[in-house]
Amino acid sequence: MENKKQPHQEQVTWIDNADLLSSLFEDRITEANENLKELTGNLTKLIQEDDFYLILTFILTFSQFYTDVEDIVSRHPTENYSDEELAFICWLILKYGCKIDGKIPSSESFKKKCNEVWSIFQNIHQNILAKSPFQEVIFYSESWAYYFQYINFFISRYRNDDAWIIENKGFSLESARKIILAIQEKRIEYFSNIPDWGFEERLLYMFESFFIRIDDLKIPDISKEEVHNFLNTFSVTPTEWNQDFENISDKNEFYSRPIIKFDGNHYFLPMISFLGKAMYQEPIFWMWSDPKYSELAKKHRWDGSEEMTYEILKDVFGIEKTFKNINVMVGKRRETDADVLCFVGDKAIIVQVKSKTLTVTSRQWDEKSIESDYDKAIQGALIQGHKVRDALLQEGFSFENADWSKFIPPCKIDEAFVLCVTSDNFPSSMMIWKLLAIDPVESDVIPMVTSIFDLQVIAYYLRDPFEFLFYMKQRFLFSKHIISQSELAILWTHLRQGLHLEKDQWLYIDESMWNVISPHFLQAHGQLPESEKVDHPRNPWKNSHFEKLVELLKTSGERWFTDAILLLYSLSSEASDQIFELIEDIKKNLRENPQKPFRSAFLSFKEDDAMIWVFCSRDVSILGEEMKNMLEIRKYWQKCTKVLGIGLALDATDQIYSLFFNKTPWKFDRELHKAFEMYTQKMKTTILFGKNQKKEKIWRNDPCPCWSKNKYKKCCGK
Repeated sequence: MENKKQPHQEQVTWIDNADLLSSLFEDRITEANENLKELTGNLTKLIQEDDFYLILTFILTFSQFYTDVEDIVSRHPTENYSDEELAFICWLILKYGCKIDGKIPSSESFKKKCNEVWSIFQNIHQNILAKSPFQEVIFYSESWAYYFQYINFFISRYRNDDAWIIENKGFSLESARKIILAIQEKRIEYFSNIPDWGFEERLLYMFESFFIRIDDLKIPDISKEEVHNFLNTFSVTPTEWNQDFENISDKNEFYSRPIIKFDGNHYFLPMISFLGKAMYQEPIFWMWSDPKYSELAKKHRWDGSEEMTYEILKDVFGIEKTFKNINVMVGKRRETDADVLCFVGDKAIIVQVKSKTLTVTSRQWDEKSIESDYDKAIQGALIQGHKVRDALLQEGFSFENADWSKFIPPCKIDEAFVLCVTSDNFPSSMMIWKLLAIDPVESDVIPMVTSIFDLQVIAYYLRDPFEFLFYMKQRFLFSKHIISQSELAILWTHLRQGLHLEKDQWLYIDESMWNVISPHFLQAHGQLPESEKVDHPRNPWKNSHFEKLVELLKTSGERWFTDAILLLYSLSSEASDQIFELIEDIKKNLRENPQKPFRSAFLSFKEDDAMIWVFCSRDVSILGEEMKNMLEIRKYWQKCTKVLGIGLALDATDQIYSLFFNKTPWKFDRELHKAFEMYTQKMKTTILFGKNQKKEKIWRNDPCPCWSKNKYKKCCGK
């Protein structure tokens, strides 16, 4: 156990000199840089050995292909090479070349060299972490996309630029999509039919599978010329580029041109995901280099990013509750605008879309550059989003559509949340936010920042607009207290157990949680075979009774129904079960005591400042205003802010007869206090039985007559 006593003075070293502290920090960075240079040199020597092409084959196969579904489920991200590490190896190959002479190492030598490469990258990771937290977060972030997302999204992103790409590059967007899919299909076919040969022969067979041969690609309606044009656009010969590449943080061309060209018919593609990524990211740079087209390309890029975001959210919130390009007006002056607006009851989600990418200096881990990039791409969007939020919640603003026609929100909005979506990868946005110690625009509403790729995954699992809204609210509520590099890891935690934190509690979510949701998402999109080993991330609070209650709230037509649903979602799975156990207990007691006209009970949730009150009656006539009045008294009694009242008709087919909700903050009210005193005085001396009143003495330790399951002295007898 840790010793809580104060250490002796001689055991503590105090550093009062800021210059000395700075010197120690600089020494640590210098040492880490020297170590990284040495490790890069060791890796370069391995790459230039005769048999490294087979080492590379094994590493690529291990990283991209799995023996079975259980393998991908059980493997921790740190047990695998990251995309960035694989790209680093390929960058060095582009600079120094790689010998392919058919030599096959002994199994012992092969295993030793594989372990040596793995050890080098483990040490690289430790030294990057020693240099700066920014470097580790950016380089090893799990904030990436699935390759099929890149393929689907580049069509949407550059739809308006297809004519330019055809004219200047010699292939269309649709042709690019078909070529990438054909390469992937061919590769899967190779690995699905590995012969039962010896170790050496199998390695050579797998090495061959990473080659693209144009003659083997038979794609309907696409000419060989188009295939050549596409592959040549994204290919480079060894030693042609990357001559200035020295360090792991340097800009390298492999992400731009991820195919290594050997001759006119043979192309080596180490990672097919990099090809989809290059097709998603690079066309904008081609078009920016055309002075006649660059400005239009920038507009198309922004339009494409906004349209992709709108289409994702429209599938969740519906076309009638999802809008884009909404201008905020003060008089006739345009104050700001919302890229996308979504409405759920009297709540709004304000979405600001940004298409800025990290600059080269940021990727080289220059902290000032990183701060500048995040300020322009995220902080600026959030300031804009909060202006829209103020306009929705305050008087004096009006709204117009993009065509300047009047826009009227569906109803008066009492709560709004800001979401920033980046169409390019900003690694671990919220983690960088914390490391930079950027102050949020407002202390009461913390922003949510995510990539469009993660947004698509979130929207897939939270297809119900209320569930999507609840997730956002929980993210805002606990944003300061959640530490994770992966948005998908946070999503998985929410789906499996809910984001429920007590006051001053912190939650660290390991990135391996992402590894659980990933197989299911891949399986759902046809990228993995069906298997019972894949875990489904189900919402723990959901059951048939819960869903029925939520559906009744949705159809109530009351303004408060959104808050009531959010209250139910905020309860733990145990609390959700308690509600329906309480309902059954009350109904059972009322049936067993036919002389009693009604029964009521409540559950109090102090952490949510809320209460759920269940009232069951034989006479449905009192389940209206009379029950509502009793609910007001009970709320005042408990001094809570939120209360949901559930009225049950004992013998009716549809037993939930009425629902009431109140979220007015508690304050002293003379009339309510008088009604409360009258009610408590009656409870001290009487219990109601039908039309007659039978007087009974209620002792302090007796069960409370309100059926709360508490003793009288701790409930109505306080």
